[in-house]
Amino acid sequence: REAPWFDVGWWADNIFWVAEVKSLRVENEAHQIRLGLGQVLDYEHQLTGRGVNARAVLVIEDEPVSGRWVDLCSEHGVLLTWPPFSSIPLNATS
Repeated sequence: REAPWFDVGWWADNIFWVAEVKSLRVENEAHQIRLGLGQVLDYEHQLTGRGVNARAVLVIEDEPVSGRWVDLCSEHGVLLTWPPFSSIPLNATS
């Protein structure tokens, strides 16, 4: 079966991290984050349905103007991150 068309994916600590990358401008922040959040939740859902231990990551280019996005993503198990990316697990073990 076909895998979802995500932007970036990697294995770390036996978890497949699936990411969507979104550019932001002040005037489109809400739209881009909503779009990306929906995409990564769908990717994660498709992968876990195939037996993959997957976690969703939404990568944006700058810290969001509104802090509500961090809380919303966290409530849904999505890692929201932006440069310098210190919160992304990158130690591949599998």
